Amino acid sequence: MNIYRENRIKNATILIVAIFQLVVWPIHLSKASEFQIQFGVETRAQKNIYTPREDIVLHVNVDPKIKNKILYHWQDFHGDKLTSSVPLPDDNPLLIAAPKYPPRYLGLVLTPTTPDSALPNRRPGEMREYGFSILPERTSVVNEFNPDSWFGIVHGDIYDPYLRGWIKTLTWKTTRPKWWLRETNKRKRRGLVELPIITGSAWKSSDNLAITTDQLTKLDNRIYQFFSANPNIIYWETGIEENLKGRYKSRYYLTNLSSKARIVRAAADRINPNIKLVYQIANIRPNDVEIFLQSDAAKYYDVISLHPYNWPNFPDPEKWLASFLEEVRLIMAKNGFDLPIWFTEVGAPQNDNHPGEFFGYPRTNKKV
Repeated sequence: MNIYRENRIKNATILIVAIFQLVVWPIHLSKASEFQIQFGVETRAQKNIYTPREDIVLHVNVDPKIKNKILYHWQDFHGDKLTSSVPLPDDNPLLIAAPKYPPRYLGLVLTPTTPDSALPNRRPGEMREYGFSILPERTSVVNEFNPDSWFGIVHGDIYDPYLRGWIKTLTWKTTRPKWWLRETNKRKRRGLVELPIITGSAWKSSDNLAITTDQLTKLDNRIYQFFSANPNIIYWETGIEENLKGRYKSRYYLTNLSSKARIVRAAADRINPNIKLVYQIANIRPNDVEIFLQSDAAKYYDVISLHPYNWPNFPDPEKWLASFLEEVRLIMAKNGFDLPIWFTEVGAPQNDNHPGEFFGYPRTNKKV
């Protein structure tokens, strides 16, 4: 998420206006008429992000046909209400002010009052939420990396003024070895530590054929160049979520992974024995953890990276994350491993707050 705002407004109190244009028309169904409510959101704030000094005021243009057909309230990221539900006021112009709060998430929830009214991309009667973030004022403090921190940002913008710690922006497809030191030092000057990914040319291999000696030689040459370009980059991920798309069932995937990991580990030992290798396992798949740990490849890795996306409906992590981690730890112990567990991706995918954009389960194209 890029939260840098290039055109900062200097006023002490700023009125931010998001314009909702709502139009309703009846759609004749076989059994009942349905009011389809459509609206667009415009905001001057990039990605709907504000500071505590700024006022969030929504300017709503309402079609007379939907008078008293929509309730609204504000809620926090837990879904707990911050205000009571009230009808959209019958004012002209119609202004809705967000509550004044310190840095936090604010969700504006619109709910039809009748079962035959439908908001965009929602079933009749279903609510729709628009999210706003209130973040601290940008400071001029220089970022400093804290190696004891548990948190970082995945695929962040290195010029994000709020970003600290770990970052994932580089693969060896991003740039060539001759530019690697410059790119990694650029991040270091920002107080960031890069977690690069070994993927693409030389790493990629067919899962249906045994990897050849020529391929392994190319991998050795390529990874040696990157390790040599900046030996101080300690942690490297190999591959991107390779437990997906049925690859574990392919005849040669695990044996090829072992051969490639052995080559990468040997190259690291020649450059800097402190280099650590990280292996990714996506989604809530304890069985995939066990398959990996039972393979010959696991002995070459130092960290297991989990991407605990709980598709398709993303229940609250409080309901499942602790038991999932406990199961992973038991699987490691059973197979003779005690590896650190990292989350190098976590949460739920998002596609902004634009009506009509897809958010759902890619495998079935089912919206969430």
